[in-house]
Amino acid sequence: MLETAFTLLGTAVSWLELLAFVLALANIACNVAEIHWGWPLTIVASLLYAWLFYASKLYGEAGVNVFFAATGVWGWWQWLRGHRGDSGAPLRIARLDSRGLLWCISGFALAWLLLGLLLRGVTVSALASLQGAKAANADGSVELPASWQLDAGLSYAHSIAGQSVLWRANLENLTDRTYWREAPTTAWGGIYLFPSTPRTLRVSATLSF
Repeated sequence: MLETAFTLLGTAVSWLELLAFVLALANIACNVAEIHWGWPLTIVASLLYAWLFYASKLYGEAGVNVFFAATGVWGWWQWLRGHRGDSGAPLRIARLDSRGLLWCISGFALAWLLLGLLLRGVTVSALASLQGAKAANADGSVELPASWQLDAGLSYAHSIAGQSVLWRANLENLTDRTYWREAPTTAWGGIYLFPSTPRTLRVSATLSF
């Protein structure tokens, strides 16, 4: 999906971006016609864009599109089953009142400020490791099965009083799998197996001065 579909004005366009764009256009057409199928199109297009932006390391844009997908689920439900207040009357498209508009503008401004400060120094990382099957003893009669592990990390860099501060949080063995993580060795005069470490959270802070 991330392969280049074509080049437009010197910029590569991937199949993922093309599909998300087409679904977004179809969503707009459904919204103009007030057809509820625009909501699932919004959900799928937003998730595709989140994938695209995450692959490009644009985590702010990816997060916004995850939010769009979540609100799309809520909007689709409200469109099909929502009702106005306690009256039981179905919802109809209406203009937002001044109070609701004020809340939306205030919430957007606050979120924009907080996310801007946060994402300026945030880095997200993920690591998938795979170890193939191998012999567990010298004659190869016992085999150590293949194993895999997922790790995730989050770091945030900022400054305090002109000093650089780096916060790190790493979650090792995300799925909490139990396996033999290393092949045995005879270097110590015997055969050894090492069990995997359970899910572990490590948090650290580094101050540079």
